[in-house]
Amino acid sequence: MSVLSIDVYSDVVCPWCFIGERKLELALAQRPQLDVSLRFHPFLLHPYLTPEGEEFERFVVQKFGTNSQRLFTRVLKAAEQVGLGLAPERIRRMPDTTAAHCVISWAAPAQVQGLVRALFRAYFVEGLDVGDPAVLAEVAVGQGLERDTVLERLEAGLDRDHVRERAAQAADGGITGVPFFLVNQRWPVPGAQEPETLVRIFDRALEMRS
Repeated sequence: MSVLSIDVYSDVVCPWCFIGERKLELALAQRPQLDVSLRFHPFLLHPYLTPEGEEFERFVVQKFGTNSQRLFTRVLKAAEQVGLGLAPERIRRMPDTTAAHCVISWAAPAQVQGLVRALFRAYFVEGLDVGDPAVLAEVAVGQGLERDTVLERLEAGLDRDHVRERAAQAADGGITGVPFFLVNQRWPVPGAQEPETLVRIFDRALEMRS
């Protein structure tokens, strides 16, 4: 069985990361023979936010100069094309995602991808505040983590500084936008590329290694 490593840089409040992760899933489904090692790395789209986050509509207008409906027009179409039904009208907060990345880092390898997807769904489909410890604990429990342990670690601020350092290192290393994938630690793939493009990159990466 061929082995492929994929490092994924994303943020759980990035709609293109949700779409990109879905396209990655579709691409991997075309190569079921691959033994894939997925590693998720934190990226903070808005590292300046306080832990409380901000009111969503106000944040959008201040940052982008438009309302959220106009902002999501292209995103909704792209999401529908890969079978994702987003509901941005439900979103009320733009959270600081440091805590969410901490929870992701605590998941076991078999839990991580499911947890990341669940966080995307919680935010973009259910409109939940993924900066809220109670929300994070609820999502984490659904993926097999212990609620009390997650809440205790979040309350203690465990790994917050480490996550922010890792995110800063990624930005300093040249990753200025997400999603960003690194295949076999050699092949950079920026953006939410089409599944067919990803498959070609996978095949090429394996050919070059053999």
